[in-house]
Amino acid sequence: MTVIDRYLKPDMTLWQGRPDAPSGSAMFQIAQALDLSLVQPGQIKRPGFALIGFACDEGVKRNRGRPGAVGGPPAARRAFARLPVHREGVALYDAGDITCNDGNLEAAQQTLAGAIGQLHEQGLTPLLVGGGHELAYGHFLGLTKSFPGQVIATVNIDAHLDMRPLIEQKLASSGTPFLQAADLCKRLGIAFNYACIGAQPSGNTKMLFETARHHQVEVVTAQQIEPTIDSVAAHILSQIGSKHEVNYLTICLDAFSVAVAPGVSAPQPTGLNPTTVLPWIRLWAGSGNFRSYDLAELCPLLDQDQKTERLAAQLLFEIFHHHKFVDA
Repeated sequence: MTVIDRYLKPDMTLWQGRPDAPSGSAMFQIAQALDLSLVQPGQIKRPGFALIGFACDEGVKRNRGRPGAVGGPPAARRAFARLPVHREGVALYDAGDITCNDGNLEAAQQTLAGAIGQLHEQGLTPLLVGGGHELAYGHFLGLTKSFPGQVIATVNIDAHLDMRPLIEQKLASSGTPFLQAADLCKRLGIAFNYACIGAQPSGNTKMLFETARHHQVEVVTAQQIEPTIDSVAAHILSQIGSKHEVNYLTICLDAFSVAVAPGVSAPQPTGLNPTTVLPWIRLWAGSGNFRSYDLAELCPLLDQDQKTERLAAQLLFEIFHHHKFVDA
C-alpha cells in the first residue's frame, strides 16, 4: 500500500451539532477540512489546531488487548463537534485519518510521522486521536523529523509504561512505543526524556519498572498522586517541560477510572479522576512549552453511554482553550 492508500480525507459529516447554535459558537461550526494530499506549503496563515486520526488498533491486537480502538477517531470527532467555543482567532482543521487496514503497523507509523511533519510545517498544533497507543511512536518519530537534533520531552498520562520490547525483536505493539522512542533517540544521538504519570503497579511488571529506571524515566504511579493539589503537574513541568523546546503530551484513556472511561482496552478500577488531571492539562498547555498532543485507546465498542468519548472530547476542549501558541 502507498501513503495515499493509508490516508483517509476528512469526513466533515462527522461535525454535527445543534442547528440553533449561534454562528461560530460550537466546534462543528469552526472546523474546516484540511486534505493533506493537497495542502501546499505556507497554506495556513493563522494559529490553529489540526485534528488527525490514527484509525488503527493493530498494536492493541498484537499486545493481546481488546480491539475496537480503530473506531476512536470518528467517535472523538462527533463528541468534540458538539462542544462550545470560548476562544477567538484560533483555527480548527480536520486533517483526516491514517489507517492500517493491511495490518502493517510499522508502515502506518511511518505514514503518521509524515503527516505530523506536514502539520508542523504548516505551523499547526497536532491533536492526534487514536486508535491504540502505538500511535505514540509514529507521533514521536514525526517530531524528531520536524525538529531534528532537538530533545523531545514526552509526558505520558497512562496506566502503563509502554516500554515492552518489540515482539520477536521486530514487531511493534501498543505496549512498545516508548522503548522504541528510547532506541530511536540513541540512534539519533539525542537524550531520551520521558515521564509517565498514573502508572499502575498492577499493570506493569517488575521488568518494565526496571526498564524505566534504566532509561531514567520519571515515573509517578497512580497511588503517589494526591488528587487535591497540582504539585504533580508543577513538578513534571519543572523537571521536563520547561527545560526543552519541543514537548509532547500523550494521554492514554486507560489511565482514568473505569467509572469514567470504560471504553478502553484495559479498564482501570483504581484509575485517575478527570478532576485531578484537567488542571494538569491546563497548566501544561498554557505553559507555552508543548508543541503536540495525542489521545489514545478510545474504543467505542466497549464504551458505556458515550462516557469515554465524552471524556476524550473534554480533554480536547481543555487543550484547545488553554494551549499557548509558541509564536502567538
